[in-house]
Amino acid sequence: MSQNFYTSGTFQPEPPIPAMSKRTTLTLLSILGISVPAFAQTPETPIVEPKASTSLLTEQQIAAVTKQLEELEKTITNLRGNTLGSALERLRKGASSDAAALALYAECEKEVNIERKELSREEERRQKEQMERQAERNKETKDEDENGDFGTAVRLQLQYLILSLEASNAKDVGPLLPKLKSYVQDVVSNAEKLKGRAGGYLSGGGGGRRGGGGGGGGNPIISALRLERYLTAENWSASPTSFQQIWSSTILPYVAEKKPEELAAQWDACVNAEVAYRQGTMPAPEFEIWKTDEFPLLRWRSLQYLYANAPEKIKTLGAMLELIKSIPGHPSAVSWLQEFRTLVTPAPAGEPAEKPAI
Repeated sequence: MSQNFYTSGTFQPEPPIPAMSKRTTLTLLSILGISVPAFAQTPETPIVEPKASTSLLTEQQIAAVTKQLEELEKTITNLRGNTLGSALERLRKGASSDAAALALYAECEKEVNIERKELSREEERRQKEQMERQAERNKETKDEDENGDFGTAVRLQLQYLILSLEASNAKDVGPLLPKLKSYVQDVVSNAEKLKGRAGGYLSGGGGGRRGGGGGGGGNPIISALRLERYLTAENWSASPTSFQQIWSSTILPYVAEKKPEELAAQWDACVNAEVAYRQGTMPAPEFEIWKTDEFPLLRWRSLQYLYANAPEKIKTLGAMLELIKSIPGHPSAVSWLQEFRTLVTPAPAGEPAEKPAI
C-alpha cells in the first residue's frame, strides 16, 4: 500500500520503487557472499532457507553432555540408595521390638534437641535430665494406663515409615498392599496400648508427602534421619491410623482397577478395622457415642462408593435401604432418603440422573 508524502502544504503520492534489475540483484548477492553462478543459472528455482537448530549445542556437544548426564544419574541414584539404605537399616532395627524402638527414639531426640542446638552447659544438662526422665516414663508398659504404651506406638510408627519410604520409591504399590494390610492388623491388635499420648504420637507420625502430620520438627525420628524429602508418595495416607484414608488413597484405587469385584470386601475390611481400633482406644462411653453417630456415616460412605464403583449395584441399593430403615432417627437419615430416592427414581426425559457424591 503506497504512502503519501507531505510536501509544501500538500500531500504528494509516494513515487513507485523501481524493480531491481538482474545485474543489480547479482551484484548485491556477490557482496553478501552468496554463490552467484548458482543463482544466475536457475533464477526461477525457489530458495529454501535452512531450518534453524532448536539446540544451542552441536550434535557432538549434545552427545558429550548426554553421556555426562547418564553418568551423573547413576551417581545420584547410587548416593540416594546409600542414604535411604542406611536410614532403612536403622528403621528396621528399631522396628524389631518395642525396646529397640524406644532406643532409636531416644537417639534421634538427643540428636535433634541437643546435638543440633547451641546450648550452654546448664541448658544441655537440664535438657538431658528431662529427656532421661521422659525415657524412663516411656519404658513403662501398662495396658490400662490412659497414656498407653509409648514403645508400641513408636515401633508401629517405624513400620509405617518403612512402608512409606518403600511406597515413595515404588512404581507399583500392588506388592506393598499385603504389607500395608498386615500393618493395619498389627495396629488393631495393639489398640488397647494406643490410648492417650501413645495413640496421639502414632496418629501424627507421618509418612505421606512432606512427612505428614508429624514430619520434620514434630517427629525426632523423621527429623534426625532427614527423611522429609524422601517421603513423597502421592497416593498415601500421612496418618498411620487413618484407616479410611489408607483404603481410599491406596488400597481401593488399586483394587478398583485390578479386581473391582473385591471392592465390597475391601470396604468391609476398612470398616471393621476402624471399629476395632476405636473400640480399643476410646473409653467405652465415647465409643458408644461414636458407634451411634459416626459409624452409620462411615457405613453410608462405603455404600456410596460401592454404588458408584462396584458392579453389584442392586445389592448395594438393598444395603442402603436397610441402613436407612435400621436407624430412621439418625440426623442424616433425611438426606440419605433423598439421595436414595434419586437413585431408584428414573430421571425425567432429557435430564441426567443424579449421581451420589463420593
